[in-house]
Amino acid sequence: MEHLLSTKTLNLEQKQLILDANMKFSEYDAISITPISFKLPKIIKNGIFSSQNTIKSVEKYQKKLLFGNIENCFCIGDKTASLLKENGQSVMKIAKNASELAHFINKSYKNEDFYFFCGSNRRDELPESIKNSKNRLFEVIT
Repeated sequence: MEHLLSTKTLNLEQKQLILDANMKFSEYDAISITPISFKLPKIIKNGIFSSQNTIKSVEKYQKKLLFGNIENCFCIGDKTASLLKENGQSVMKIAKNASELAHFINKSYKNEDFYFFCGSNRRDELPESIKNSKNRLFEVIT
């Protein structure tokens, strides 16, 4: 019998699918998320969100920001986009991954400021790519 290791706690439906496939599983939360406070300007033209967790952190510490104070939002993933839209944000681009999003921004924008909302364990592709373009990037660890 095969054994699946999940580094995220599974919901009941997911567990049942694994059991129905005649597999065993182990699960645990490998990543813990603890929002931190941060300061931002009152209005941001371009905001990049790497995950739903970054949005939730902004909701917790800068709730006013998510109600119309970011003009354009860019994000990774459909679930992240849905949460932004639920918060009344205009989503300009949804990418599958950070490299795709960075390519789009660098191709479509020049001399713009972008605020990148991310966790402390973020990957380097997006910030490195944008920092090497004609745009300015401000990282906001949430």
